[in-house]
Amino acid sequence: MYLTEIKHDFNFILEDEIDEVLYKLEFKKTVTLMSFPFLQSKIVFHSNQGRDTYLLWHTSLRKKKKQYIFVVEGIVKFYWEEGFQSIKYTYLKDANDILVRYWLLHTFLPLYYILEDIYEILHVGAVEVEGKAVLFAAPSFGGKSTLTNYFLKQGHTLISDDRVGILRREEGYYAVPSYPYARSYRELETLGTRVENFAKKALPVQVLFHLKKVGAEEKVCIKKLKGNAKFSVIEMSHDIKLSSLKQKKFFTLNTLAQNLMIYEIQVPQNMNRLDEVYKAILGLE
Repeated sequence: MYLTEIKHDFNFILEDEIDEVLYKLEFKKTVTLMSFPFLQSKIVFHSNQGRDTYLLWHTSLRKKKKQYIFVVEGIVKFYWEEGFQSIKYTYLKDANDILVRYWLLHTFLPLYYILEDIYEILHVGAVEVEGKAVLFAAPSFGGKSTLTNYFLKQGHTLISDDRVGILRREEGYYAVPSYPYARSYRELETLGTRVENFAKKALPVQVLFHLKKVGAEEKVCIKKLKGNAKFSVIEMSHDIKLSSLKQKKFFTLNTLAQNLMIYEIQVPQNMNRLDEVYKAILGLE
């Protein structure tokens, strides 16, 4: 999961069979509810899976570091201090192991990696094609999971069905596998169906496709994007937006847009034509 080795005291299993470990986290359960001083900041995220979620933080005057609490109402609170790999958590009144597992993998880890500046997180589907990562971007319900699932049925390896960590190395950008589940129909608070053919290491990003819905009978067309059009796709896909990081993230996302190949592909609203879309993507040179 995001090439992370996780040590924990959970009552549920987290898959950690990976070839490459880039980061280590330790989770410990606590019954003590952490509280902040009066002076604190709060970001309320849009309703997710029917749950209210928000982030609290303040800067410790003694340590000069931020302390965070991420809350999923009724389910769980995660507590940590900036720069530390030890995370505490508290179950809330509606919690169970399955729900906490979902929120940990689906939302908390991406948020943690953004705040700790470990990965950029893009809301995209991603699969492996000839040893490289191909990414699919679109607004919610724009067809990312449908196309990702189609590639899986053709034997391609899953990198992520929903969110991808982007890692910058000297030789370029890499897509970091998230977790081995796919949700074709987006049932609430479920990770989806286990996928056995799952990437175990970061793969170099080859191309990102922005999926554009068109009529059922229209052509499957691909065009290369440039300039502001590329940035718009990256900015749209960066779905965890924090005002405190706005200036820094603008620079980071702009650099990402400049260095990735980004195309727009017209996807007819006809499930019987997905093979045309698939072949058009594989045929792109």
